[in-house]
Amino acid sequence: MHKLIATLVIAFVAVTLFAQQRPTPPHFEADAPAWARMLLEVSPNVRDVQAAYREYHDERPFQKNKYTQFYKRWMQWARPFAQHNGTLVFPTNESLLNQERELLEMRTTSTINNHVINNQQSNSNDRAASWSFNGPKVHFFPDASAQSVDHTNIYQFDIYAADPNILYAGGEAGGLWKTLDKGLNWTLLTADVLHGAFGAVEINPQNPDMVYAGTGGKLIKTSDGGATWQTVYTESNFWAQEIYVHEATPDIVICASEKGLLRSTDGGATWTKLWNGTNVWSIKSKPGDPNTVWAIRDNSNGADFMISTDGGGSFSPSTAAMWTPTGNRQVTGAIIAPCPSNPSKVYAYLSGEGDGLGGYIGVFKSTDSGATWSNT
Repeated sequence: MHKLIATLVIAFVAVTLFAQQRPTPPHFEADAPAWARMLLEVSPNVRDVQAAYREYHDERPFQKNKYTQFYKRWMQWARPFAQHNGTLVFPTNESLLNQERELLEMRTTSTINNHVINNQQSNSNDRAASWSFNGPKVHFFPDASAQSVDHTNIYQFDIYAADPNILYAGGEAGGLWKTLDKGLNWTLLTADVLHGAFGAVEINPQNPDMVYAGTGGKLIKTSDGGATWQTVYTESNFWAQEIYVHEATPDIVICASEKGLLRSTDGGATWTKLWNGTNVWSIKSKPGDPNTVWAIRDNSNGADFMISTDGGGSFSPSTAAMWTPTGNRQVTGAIIAPCPSNPSKVYAYLSGEGDGLGGYIGVFKSTDSGATWSNT
């Protein structure tokens, strides 16, 4: 039993070592508390933030709001990087790879040892068979004031176009899952993969067993339907937002990330990076024309709609801006939605923060493949 506990602890530690996306802050009003504004700093001291948070609530009743929820998400994100003195230290690529190797070796050893003990003591063929879910199915906020509806979000999923029974889904926690019956039954694919949240999942349009996923500072790939995975790209604090696989030439893979736009022409074996350090929110292709690729990237406070006609080898900005920020307004995210029935029509959703926005900027439409835009 102690070996089983050790295995579970190792698995938990492994997940926490690989960070999720840094949480997006809510819109800050003029009266936002000082402790909340500290979270907007590039690298605030965690101990100082905690002290300011406690001092603030020692003087007034606790009220759940967008700032306290942001604090909870921020602390969860920062915890793996926090040092004893409260500073944040982010791991290097080499240290992440070393941690992954060591933890996988520990997990494998613990699993093998536990299997031997089980065989010796009870000749059990499947230790998981002795476990069953026993709740709680309903839980409450820490102060027991009300029932909580907290949940694990599904961040990304993809459907295999040639057979919509096949779906892959990646969550905020809990791993990457696969279904072969349109979601009636699911299989966990990443029990032996060290991961964080899954920010991107994409199926090869010609092969449902080949899938790319972004999680925990890396891109991973499977060629056998999720039975095994390999890391094909890693970078410190890397977060994949969306992945595109070329429909006609699936060796071309493009990844929109917070660190820039990545492109591979050999199925993920090697990568080149466009717009290094620029946040790229979304990547899609024009329906029926896989060489025309659209992307939306951060442009200081605004956003650029980028157009490629060579399969993502090079991009040019749209001749017209979707939206021009004023005052303290800024774009914080974007999603591209092509129109299958009209390939020249494309929609873009922009989220933002600042005066009067409340997280939402608008939905914009182009009927000329992104050359010009109107607000819907």
